[in-house]
Amino acid sequence: MSRGKSKSDPTEAEHLRRAAMLETALEAAGLAAWELDLGSNLVLLDERAAGVIGVGESLHGRLDLMAMVHPDDRACVRRSLETHLAGECVAFHASFRFVPRAGEVRWLVARGRLVEAGASRRVVGTVHDATEEHGRQILVRRLLETASVTGPAFFDALVRSLAEVTGARHAAVAELVEPDRVRTVSHWVNGALAPNFEYDLAGTPCENVLEANACQFVDGVAERFPNDAALRKLGIASYLGVPLRSASGVAIGLLHAMSEDPMPDPALLDRVRLFASRAAAELERLQAERALRSAEVRFRSVIEGLNEGVLLTDRDGVALYVNRQFGSTTGFMFEDLAGRPAYEVLFGPDEWPTARQRLRRRLDGEEDAFVVDLVRRDGVHRWVAIKESPFRDEAGQVVGILAALEDITEQVRAETKVREAHEELERRVRDRTAELQTMNRELESFSYSVSHDLRAPLRSINGFGKILQEEFAENLGEEGRDYLRRIVDATRRMGQLIDDLLDLSRTSLHELQRRDIRLSAIAERVAERLSSSDQGRRVVWRIEPDLVANADPTLITVLFDNLLENAWKFTQYLDDATIEFGREEGASGRVYYVRDNGAGFDMAFRDRLFQPFQRLHDSRLFEGTGVGLATVQRVVNRHGGKVWAESAPDEGATFYFTLGRPS
Repeated sequence: MSRGKSKSDPTEAEHLRRAAMLETALEAAGLAAWELDLGSNLVLLDERAAGVIGVGESLHGRLDLMAMVHPDDRACVRRSLETHLAGECVAFHASFRFVPRAGEVRWLVARGRLVEAGASRRVVGTVHDATEEHGRQILVRRLLETASVTGPAFFDALVRSLAEVTGARHAAVAELVEPDRVRTVSHWVNGALAPNFEYDLAGTPCENVLEANACQFVDGVAERFPNDAALRKLGIASYLGVPLRSASGVAIGLLHAMSEDPMPDPALLDRVRLFASRAAAELERLQAERALRSAEVRFRSVIEGLNEGVLLTDRDGVALYVNRQFGSTTGFMFEDLAGRPAYEVLFGPDEWPTARQRLRRRLDGEEDAFVVDLVRRDGVHRWVAIKESPFRDEAGQVVGILAALEDITEQVRAETKVREAHEELERRVRDRTAELQTMNRELESFSYSVSHDLRAPLRSINGFGKILQEEFAENLGEEGRDYLRRIVDATRRMGQLIDDLLDLSRTSLHELQRRDIRLSAIAERVAERLSSSDQGRRVVWRIEPDLVANADPTLITVLFDNLLENAWKFTQYLDDATIEFGREEGASGRVYYVRDNGAGFDMAFRDRLFQPFQRLHDSRLFEGTGVGLATVQRVVNRHGGKVWAESAPDEGATFYFTLGRPS
């Protein structure tokens, strides 16, 4: 007896130890045991199994497990069981959704084997909760599905996956359009894509997301954000969201999901975070692409608005882009240039070598501008100014050529007309100059004739008149002597008039030779000559020293002879005569003047002052021919200057003149 007892005790202990080990292993693996009675189709669960599948300890006895399997999965579970019972597979294995109570779904994985003992047939196995694992599998699958998708399609797939992973009925990805405002890029509602919209962040859980980096509100979110009317209107209970940040860490948008039911699973936020980095990268790419398109639109609008034709080519000279004005200028459109170097279309074969050389210089970084006779597509010749520049990428490498074309045909035609008109003018000037030279020679001949041929009879008349005065005056009587005196005076005045006319003509015939001369010295010489001619007169001369001008010395001497002699003449009846020569600074430059305190004149007659033979005073009081001031004006005009006078009767006169600038 003692041997039998001692033999059975270790066996019982061993069974207990093994049972304990099995219990520990099942607990560590998260597994629970179950047993299906094939006769009654009822399942027997242990206490752990009741907790794993979520039916509660009160239901861990026998129950109709199949009634709690999700309706869409029941056929699959039955098929797996039947296959095992028929001996077609070693074990029973099924993954299915389990609904322990309304509103709750769990993913279970059950395994088991058939056990037969006499008439009893049972399937015994294990079960574990695979809800978390299934969620991870869905997340990975969705991430893989969106890996190769870009643009709007990516965001549409993203919100659909976000809704599936979180079980939420509302999911959206939104971008910041202003610091306090967002616009959805894609929006999912109740199993379908919905229209996008904009909304303000203030007072919403989305604002909280951007401030707190991520947020999950399991329940009662509408009460937490009473200013968000949309939450109350939609009956939202739970919310979770994560921000989307650019590569530099700046917030550019957010992902969020909302549900009318609580979302207690703490793992949901981590799952959503897995979408965030990919979504942020795609959103940043989308924004960059949008900015690039916007810049391209602005670029095209500017280029298309230019008055110049624009041609952009690659390194081989093949056209990449042309604007409308290019077509208007050349007659060729982009389709005409496609696939060929542009110069082969625009120019004839004889010009291709030159065009290739220009292309190589552009690729070496040189710019150039030139004018060509371009034959348009319609055969019309147009003069076109072309400026070519190397086109560089962001790294500074030359990747093509940028050419600007301007039709300058009308300008060239106008320049041609101007050139032809200029040449015609030069021809006329040459002809006129030749005519003037001929006239000058004739005038010189006439002057010589006047000087010699007219003077000879005047000298004879004057000579015989003086003989009569000296030898026969007593025989003529008083009246005869008066007539004879008048004849002698007239011949003298005629001689003076001839001299003055010759001086006037010489001022026009004289070849102007400007150089720096001392005006003060010339004025002093003339003043000294006049003072010596009548030493009985007392005249105060005030000549400003060291005045220098660029002028012709011969003509300037004629000018001072006439102006100072004029002042000398009209001060002859004064005991305190004063004659001045000086300089003033006028609005247009340096102005010279000759001033006296003599008889003066009435400014009402100033228009006659510089006309030949026009006198403003009685010749019996002031002798003269009326040619001197006309000669002064001719000298000043030859120098490109102006002359004018200011005066009043018995208050003297001032004659102003300028001498222009050397050509």
